[in-house]
Amino acid sequence: MALDRGAIKQHLQDIDSAKVPRVRGEILETLSRELLRSVPGCHVIRNVKSPLGAEEIDLVVGNDRRPGGLRLLPPVFCVECRARARPVDSRSISSFVNVLQNRAVTVGIVISTQGITGDRDKLTHAHSVVMQAAASGIRILSLTTEDISALASTSDLVDLIQHCFLKAAGSGWIGSSD
Repeated sequence: MALDRGAIKQHLQDIDSAKVPRVRGEILETLSRELLRSVPGCHVIRNVKSPLGAEEIDLVVGNDRRPGGLRLLPPVFCVECRARARPVDSRSISSFVNVLQNRAVTVGIVISTQGITGDRDKLTHAHSVVMQAAASGIRILSLTTEDISALASTSDLVDLIQHCFLKAAGSGWIGSSD
């Protein structure tokens, strides 16, 4: 499945024009699922709940590491989508890290409209949570809708995610496009 630039643009416009945060989030989840399904070897399921319903994962991705796909990433990773007017805060990142830890998943991707809170260089707010997670072997990658809007192909998406993963692994903190 190839990336559909028209569909990406339409989803991004729909996110911007939606007034209800839940609707914005659902549109971002749909877009993120479509993007990841375009990657060779990625299998995506949406809205997976814990047995008692206390936790929900927006997207769980099975990655069979096919050529042209996400060969550097582990066989399973999770995605949290946040389409809010503000950056994702440290409490939300902590909750996501906890979900990853409870499932022994080592990579999580936060896809958001505004990035995460704090100063990356000073390791404040959400950045400090990401640094602590890295010390326990969990890598957090951060992609924004701005990153997504620049994609021209599935290959661009693969390159972006693998760049972020390498940055997180090499630096011991957030993996982002900048």
